[in-house]
Amino acid sequence: MKKTSLISFLIVSVTLLFASLAVAAQPSPACDATPTGLVCPTDADSVNFDWDTTVCPNATTADKYSVDISYASADGLTLIETSYGTSDRTDGLPMSASQLEVPLADLAALGIPCGQDIEAKVKALEMTGNRKYGKANEKNPWSFPSCKFQIACP
Repeated sequence: MKKTSLISFLIVSVTLLFASLAVAAQPSPACDATPTGLVCPTDADSVNFDWDTTVCPNATTADKYSVDISYASADGLTLIETSYGTSDRTDGLPMSASQLEVPLADLAALGIPCGQDIEAKVKALEMTGNRKYGKANEKNPWSFPSCKFQIACP
């Protein structure tokens, strides 16, 4: 009887051990690193993008971000798109900082007229410890909603 109890105990223990290992081996749900709360106030010289970041397991913040800016004329004949990355910044902040200043003169030089709506969105590019949102991944989540701003007319 003691031998049967010992064997039953061992079978149950081994089964529980393998069951717990199987549960631990399941992949964790994907972290949504979509930046949120994008705002884009302007001053006399620049548009100042700022957003909230999402902290994912195995990553503190995104390594860098991309801000895409687009202008479409009301008649649909003109479309101007450009992108600014936090790796291009010149303000001394790290690439992972969740803000970016873009000179309005740069946008005007592209042919974007003053007094017209310009749309912007941001996405996380690379996550430390989690390369799911790498630069090569075109499925990176964009901020939602996007923000709109204008170049003031003189």
